Amino acid sequence: MITFDKEKDLLLLRLIDTPEFQRLRRIRQLGVSWITYPTAEHTRFSHSIGTAFLAGKIFDKLELEEQITFNDEDGEHTLSRDQLKLLLQTTALLHDIGHGPFSHAFETVMDQNHEEWSVKIITDKSTHINQVILADDKELDEVIPYKIRKNFPKWICDILNGVFDLHYIKEIISSQLDADRMDYLLRDAYMCGVKYARFDLDWIINNLNIGEIKHENNRKGIIVNAEKGIYSLESFIISRYHMYEQVYFHKTTRAAEKLIQAIFMRLKYLVDNKEEEKIIPREDTILALLNKDSISVQEYLKLDDFLLITYIKKWSEESEDKILRHLCSNFINRNPHKLVSESEDNLFTGEEWESVINFFREKQLDYKYFYVIDYYTDVPYKNDYLFGKKTSEDAGHIWLKDNKGKLTELAEASDIIKSLRNNIKKKTRVYCDRKFYKELKEIMGG
Repeated sequence: MITFDKEKDLLLLRLIDTPEFQRLRRIRQLGVSWITYPTAEHTRFSHSIGTAFLAGKIFDKLELEEQITFNDEDGEHTLSRDQLKLLLQTTALLHDIGHGPFSHAFETVMDQNHEEWSVKIITDKSTHINQVILADDKELDEVIPYKIRKNFPKWICDILNGVFDLHYIKEIISSQLDADRMDYLLRDAYMCGVKYARFDLDWIINNLNIGEIKHENNRKGIIVNAEKGIYSLESFIISRYHMYEQVYFHKTTRAAEKLIQAIFMRLKYLVDNKEEEKIIPREDTILALLNKDSISVQEYLKLDDFLLITYIKKWSEESEDKILRHLCSNFINRNPHKLVSESEDNLFTGEEWESVINFFREKQLDYKYFYVIDYYTDVPYKNDYLFGKKTSEDAGHIWLKDNKGKLTELAEASDIIKSLRNNIKKKTRVYCDRKFYKELKEIMGG
């Protein structure tokens, strides 16, 4: 059970009540996975709270002094253990605050970065989040004095950007073994109703600590008890692999994501070609983003899944652009692109590709709205510890420490992980609009 203390965690509770954080209730955690898994309706709101809770549990297991000193460009700072924990949990709570609608599908076409928006939302004086952190409030001062709290927006952004002086704090938020991954793997599996993510969360956390890692500039980082933690770590990595295979790269989910991207691409085409009048009704914030216009933090915060789905529904009925209307109708009626072919090798000969292009050219259609190629590594939840990595130097590390103090990277200590890492197969898929499926299947030799 996730619990927070009304006094010690007062700052977290007040941040949860802000409009910016409540907006995360309207951003689904897994984008459009609800099209594949009907129960995958969980949101970034619940995930962010879970990440903050787990970050606190991990911190509590670290052997730290009661006073911790670190540096930034303003000089040296000293926080108590409780104050540093609050900084960590506040960062974990806000780590996804900048996500837009449909999460990563939105970012790809809009050329938006949710991490950059997170920084803007945390530091912009117009947001309730910034105002809560910097409030002149006696109750908050009893938890964390204003002279320390006034630095929180900057320190939170430093942690999110990976430049905070205490590297192990950054690792708890973002690393190969972080609170973010621990929460979303278990939460996503549970909400999707799958059994793939099976690992002993408490056992991993109970065997974490910090130590000097000479392999990485003698910094202090997160390490795991080699004797007790290795089997749980193997389960953790294998769970990531299974979730990637069966949930994050599910063919129907990926087809729906590609359809959403096609909708945004068509909107962008209409904006770029001065045909905005065909986009009925208008949504000015989206059109401004497509046009590369700058928008305010408050304008960006209006965007969520519910708003976009409402407009996609309206565009499916009212748009004067036939292609946009068709794509939106397919999404609303759960008619995503259909898988044409999947291969671990090159899908095309030059002749086949030319035949596909000619097929759409004869129909006077731009193929990119109706025919897409999807690469195995092109997913938001990249299992970057395994995929495309041949040696431990190529990926973020998970360090094991034995009873003699020797550090070993997990992939070197575990034959299972080493074998899995060296035998990953990359797939490439081709999807198309269902009305062209039979013809394109024939072209591709199906």
